[in-house]
Amino acid sequence: MVFSALGRLYGAEWGGGAPHRLTDGDDFEYAPAFASTGDKMAYVTWNDDEGGHVWVWDFRQGPNGRRRV
Repeated sequence: MVFSALGRLYGAEWGGGAPHRLTDGDDFEYAPAFASTGDKMAYVTWNDDEGGHVWVWDFRQGPNGRRRV
């Protein structure tokens, strides 16, 4: 399960367990949405200097699977 709280993305196992932060950036992160195949997630970020960006995270590539689109 992935959710946004206080401008950050968190993940937790569906059956239980403590939530953990998925990213390490300073930008605000919102609106996680999954591909129907479940292997990718899109989300948006915002900061006052650069504005907003859309990101895609390919889970098959692990933490290095994030790219800005």
